[in-house]
Amino acid sequence: MANISASVGNGGANKTNEVKFIQHLINLHFSRTRILSPISEDGIPSQELNKAIRIFQFSMGIKSPDSLVSPGGRTLQLLSTKPENYRLEGKTIKGYKEDGTYNRKKRALIEKIAISHNASKLWAYSTKKDNFPANSNKCNKFVYDVLQEAGIDARISIHGQRRAPLAAEWADRNTEIQNWRVISAPESRQAGDVAAYSLPGGGTSFSGHTGFIVHIAGVLSNISAHDDAVYPIPNQFEFETKVAYRRYIGD
Repeated sequence: MANISASVGNGGANKTNEVKFIQHLINLHFSRTRILSPISEDGIPSQELNKAIRIFQFSMGIKSPDSLVSPGGRTLQLLSTKPENYRLEGKTIKGYKEDGTYNRKKRALIEKIAISHNASKLWAYSTKKDNFPANSNKCNKFVYDVLQEAGIDARISIHGQRRAPLAAEWADRNTEIQNWRVISAPESRQAGDVAAYSLPGGGTSFSGHTGFIVHIAGVLSNISAHDDAVYPIPNQFEFETKVAYRRYIGD
């Protein structure tokens, strides 16, 4: 196990070279540990680094995450372990690689289910759908229902209550949605990704729009719930300047 001479993170000594080293280790694990995107490897301690360490600790099952990496400690031990093999409290687990067979099959299933609902009016504005009343926007409900049908839990926890994310929460890169990571700018979209952008002024009526990236007639496109039905709109998300894409990376 690689070591450091002093602690890094919240309240740590934060020696420049050691901060940079921990930043690098965090980035090696980011897709497995639900961190929103790679962090800077500049050797500068920051709230971004503290948050990344805490998310890593939480994802690895460490009790009482403290945003601190100590010499010879459990957090450093886990950071030094290959991302696809890691230890949780009390047991060793073999992690699925993001682009391994399991996750690729799950993302293909998301695409298949989303497309199967093309032209459906179940999520139309005027239709009641479960706890969503008639005359309400349901694009986030469509995303949640498709994921549920695929056997994927994408709820978020707010004040101890777990619920489906709003469109604006899918779009907000600071919203932590377990098992999903935000795709960084250089990466290409893939079928099965969730796309979202926020819209101002909607209050509780609407917060933005969200849907799936899918292949339509062999071309990478999208599909989402609109006022009248579920259907694709070419370049619906590409024209938005602040759209966020998220990818399922495994339970």
